[in-house]
Amino acid sequence: KQYIICDGDQTLYENVKTPISDGMLETIQALIKSGTGFGVISGTDMSEISRLIRSTEINQEHHILANSGASYFVHDSKTARKIYELELSFTDKKLIYNALEMLISRYNIIPMTNKPDQIHDRKSQITFSALGRNAPVELKDAYDKDKSKREKYKKFLRKHLPEDRFSISIGGTTSVDITNSEVDKGYG
Repeated sequence: KQYIICDGDQTLYENVKTPISDGMLETIQALIKSGTGFGVISGTDMSEISRLIRSTEINQEHHILANSGASYFVHDSKTARKIYELELSFTDKKLIYNALEMLISRYNIIPMTNKPDQIHDRKSQITFSALGRNAPVELKDAYDKDKSKREKYKKFLRKHLPEDRFSISIGGTTSVDITNSEVDKGYG
C-alpha cells in the first residue's frame, strides 16, 4: 500500500478526549518507516486531531484531513503545512446557523455543557454536537447509538440547506457535520 488513511474517532482513538495509545503510536511510526504514507481523516479540526494522534511524537511526515476532508495538512513533528482549506462563506455560515437554531428549537435540543459548545465553526465545517462537544463521554456514547436521532436531524436540516450547496453528514457519537457541497470524507 502507498497510503493508509484511517478514521479518527472510535478507530485510531477511542474518543475526542483520549489520545492514541503508545502501541498505536508505535504502529503508526513503523508503518511510515516502512515506506507507507499515513493519514487520518476526521470531522474534528486539525489541532485536535494532531493532539489525539500525538503528531509531535510521530517524527515523520503524515497527513491530516480535518473537518471531514474539507481541510488538508501535511504534518511533521514540528509543523503543519496547509495544503487546502475549503472555507464556508459568511453567507453560507449564516444560513447554517439559522437552520441549526431551527433544529434546536424544533427538537428542544439542550446541551449538557453550554450553547457555544454545541455549535462549532471550524472555518470549513460547522459541527452541531447535540449534547455539547465536552459533554461526558459515557453520555455521548449512549445518546444515539443507532444514529436515528441524527438521521432525523439530518432530514430536517436538508429541508433548510440545499443539497447543491451543502453536504450534511453524521459524525462521532452526537454530531452532525456541515460542509460545502460534495465535500466529505470521500472527497478528502
